[in-house]
Amino acid sequence: MLGVTVLLWVGALTLPCTGVLTGHSRPPGPSLYFQYHHYEDMTGYLHAVNRAYPDLTRLYSLGKTVKDRDLWVMQVTSVPEVQLGVPHVKIVGNIHGNEAVGRELVLHMIQFLVTSYNRNQTVRWLLDNTRIHLMPSLNPDGFEISKVGRCTTIEGSSDIEMMDHDHGFRNLDFIFLKSKGYSLELS
Repeated sequence: MLGVTVLLWVGALTLPCTGVLTGHSRPPGPSLYFQYHHYEDMTGYLHAVNRAYPDLTRLYSLGKTVKDRDLWVMQVTSVPEVQLGVPHVKIVGNIHGNEAVGRELVLHMIQFLVTSYNRNQTVRWLLDNTRIHLMPSLNPDGFEISKVGRCTTIEGSSDIEMMDHDHGFRNLDFIFLKSKGYSLELS
């Protein structure tokens, strides 16, 4: 068994229609505040966590957006290198830019995992036996153009080039199955 990959989509929760959550958050650092984190704040927080927990975290970028923003992924594990039988889990938030709660849930999950490793046996077991890849934002460009309180529009749902990121998953399945010799029609 080479490993198991699980993809969790943390989304479908959009910016609230009421509330005062505008502006940028406090300066980034290992502490995480309960407010929306714009791209610069999110990036600063991820780097701060990586510096504070170098034995548990690895920060890497999957590439760049149209607006030249890194697509950050924080790997959280105590397993130093890929090992046979150790599953990988991917958790992706903020697929649509205006689904800001997904981004915040992933950031808070990172904080919970790294701060609980030495205090919680279940978290310790999980991180000793799993490699968790957490991507707070698949669509940072869309997040930056979305607006608090604008719940009846699709501002930020797609990225700058109007690509809707969750609609590509089915196409990837189609390409994979076709490469294996299956003859499929998209309906």
